[in-house]
Amino acid sequence: MKRAIILLPIFILLAMSCSSSKHNRASKELKNSIKQQEIKQAVESDRYIIKVNRLYGRRGFSVDLVPTHNYIIIDQDLARINLAYTGRSFDIMGIAAINMTGRVIEKKVQQKHNGKYEIKLKVKQNNDLFTVNISVGTSGYCSVNVINPRIESIRYHGNMHMIIDKDIVRKYN
Repeated sequence: MKRAIILLPIFILLAMSCSSSKHNRASKELKNSIKQQEIKQAVESDRYIIKVNRLYGRRGFSVDLVPTHNYIIIDQDLARINLAYTGRSFDIMGIAAINMTGRVIEKKVQQKHNGKYEIKLKVKQNNDLFTVNISVGTSGYCSVNVINPRIESIRYHGNMHMIIDKDIVRKYN
């Protein structure tokens, strides 16, 4: 009898933990599915913001960044790029940041078989032309390479979010 009294609460706790883990797993799968749909919609509508949280230099170092100050906004044919920069400059003046508002003059989007996207953009402002290569996973985590003849190519990591506000690029100017 004593053994039954001791084992009963243990079985109840075990059953409760199993049901809660099943619920957590279903909840996580639902969140992942919603995030995948959001990323798909953002890429297909060409309206997204990438909040960058890490910079990787060519010499193997990395720098944590503040995502509210380091971002790439793509709003159809407009682009706003505001990123920290720590590489070499091949121009007369040094560069501490990439800060530009320009037009997307060329765009290639390729969806991989596993749901990931490869996006290649050419953004032009006056005489500056930047090539921005973006690789986006199904969770929204992305890797960004920024290439320009006047600077070393540099890599960033961050998260992609869908734009809801209509005049987001104009607000960030």
